[in-house]
Amino acid sequence: MATYELSTYGKSIVTNEGNDGLPPIRIIFIMITLVLGLVLKFKEATVFWSLWLARKRSNIITLLFVVYTCNSVIHTVHYADNIARPVDYYEPKYLYDKYILSTMEITFYINFPISLIGKFFFYCSYS
Repeated sequence: MATYELSTYGKSIVTNEGNDGLPPIRIIFIMITLVLGLVLKFKEATVFWSLWLARKRSNIITLLFVVYTCNSVIHTVHYADNIARPVDYYEPKYLYDKYILSTMEITFYINFPISLIGKFFFYCSYS
């Protein structure tokens, strides 16, 4: 059973998840987050590389894309870690609570469409 305490801002945060381990649905949330972020990031990198070879993009564009890719990979791993270990991030109670499927679903539900929209705009910019 999870326990909550007040943060320094007076908001309820999760401080202990108990000893039950991760629910299977949260493991699925983590896997979807990693696959969506990392596999599609690999696809973006291959698309960018083929376009770079075809159009001879400048080195600054390549550097910016490398920085963007590193940022996206770190972002993806951070979100997966946040879903796996919410206590370490002092998650607010409303983000941790179970509403439909499992705890930490709000974090997943927010990240999932944002990632898809980002992928959509990436591909729109190169078509």
